[in-house]
Amino acid sequence: MKNLRVLIVDDENRIAQLISKLIHWEENGLVPAGICLDGQEAYERISAGGADIVVTDIRMPVMDGLELIRRVHETSVDSVHFIVISGYREFEYAHTALKYGVEDYLLKPVNEHELNETLSRLSRAYSTEQEQLKKAEKDEQVKKELLSQRAAVFLVRNKAVPSLAEFNREYSLALEDTQFLAVCARLDRHAAAEIDTMQDRLIMQNIIRMLTDKFAPVVLNQLHTADDTGTIYSIFNYTVSGSAAAVLPDVFNELKEYVYAFSQYELTLAAGSEEPFSGISESVRRAKEGIHERIVFGTGRIISLHDLEIKHDALLEEDILDTIRLKTANAVQSLSSVQLSRLIETVFSGIKEKKLYNADAYYETADMFVRFVYEQMSVSSREERLLTDEIHSCYSVADLASLLRTRLCAKLDELRVQKQSQAEKPIRASKEYIESHYAEKITLEDVAGILKLNPSYFSTLFKKETGSNFLEYVTGVRIEKAKQLLVSTNDTMAGIAAKVGYADTRYFSQCFEKTAGLKPSIYRKLYS
Repeated sequence: MKNLRVLIVDDENRIAQLISKLIHWEENGLVPAGICLDGQEAYERISAGGADIVVTDIRMPVMDGLELIRRVHETSVDSVHFIVISGYREFEYAHTALKYGVEDYLLKPVNEHELNETLSRLSRAYSTEQEQLKKAEKDEQVKKELLSQRAAVFLVRNKAVPSLAEFNREYSLALEDTQFLAVCARLDRHAAAEIDTMQDRLIMQNIIRMLTDKFAPVVLNQLHTADDTGTIYSIFNYTVSGSAAAVLPDVFNELKEYVYAFSQYELTLAAGSEEPFSGISESVRRAKEGIHERIVFGTGRIISLHDLEIKHDALLEEDILDTIRLKTANAVQSLSSVQLSRLIETVFSGIKEKKLYNADAYYETADMFVRFVYEQMSVSSREERLLTDEIHSCYSVADLASLLRTRLCAKLDELRVQKQSQAEKPIRASKEYIESHYAEKITLEDVAGILKLNPSYFSTLFKKETGSNFLEYVTGVRIEKAKQLLVSTNDTMAGIAAKVGYADTRYFSQCFEKTAGLKPSIYRKLYS
């Protein structure tokens, strides 16, 4: 089994060399494919088949990392895996990179463990794939199914396709130069349902089997594949125009009956346009678009090309976005989850009222909320990315708005508790100091100095957290201690006054009467 070749791309040779030294080459079954100092050089080497894994920076001269990834992706070199390493946390970079199937997005300075964990995962995935292929070679039928699936993956991922003859030869197929139709089936789990990956996989396998059986009488050939988002992609090749689309309603009804028996899923189908093989990418694009738009048109149905014709491409206007950004910032700064929740509800209701019939109006608005909130807080890019993935898995506006409210408001509440704890810490310390030193002279300035706080800020914070000013609180503690001594000892008034921090007995008596409502001598008679 061959070792995977790793190409490192960074305009700073020193950093590229450092990354190379961090990689556990032998342990991960990898070999170096060299170092490139700009994206153009890397693109030429990748195009020549000189790399399996590319570890690349984003900002580089001649051609940056994102452009390199985009070009490689668009030229159908889908066997190359990318790991992006950057000093930039901006969400747009990660979002753009992930669109093109980037394996991971790591921040500088590079963490050795994180880098090798990602490379190890790729190496293991490659090893697993190679073992599967080796086993498939022993069984011609398995090999045929695997090639068929890979053919489907190719057609789903790539815009440019070779000639039909080349494609058939590459994947040992016998597709005919007639009609082609792409169909997408999406299995969505209800938000409240328990995650059961094994069950999800089994249901998707059975959906593919049912599609294969039901379309067999009307098509010449069919290809199927599925991804880990719950989407099944099917390509049908047939002779009579319209024959594949004609059986879709009956097939969908049977699929629904099967899926809905599990009670925790939604099923949606979308068909692309009927095309010759050279136009199959257009059919795939339209089918994908239909599934993407299910948040607008609803699940549990077939989304047709006619539905897509009424879709509007308009998004929210820039002035509205500026207003939302300002209100989001205000909610975050005031740590008001209630204010943020109302804003999310208002914005999504506004999209519905404006009749912006396109999924991106919802998804991009949701992404915007995440970006606006997280840019105000110190949150890891990984956490932001995971939430964004969840957002794009939502299949209803209600679930999308609920997810945003739940997760973003929880983050605000977490931050509020954090700040509350930070504010309470010096107050707890000051109270403990007062409890231990009430018999001594205590000033606000002294305690603030011990806590290393500005006296004015400490005074404001103390009043906010305790409801009393500093002097009132100290007096209260001293009088409570005096009450205990009056009841439990026979000490003189002067002795008690001295023990609780008062050198002047008369002043002690005045403070006691003002706080307790009666003179200390009367208090002793009443409670002794």
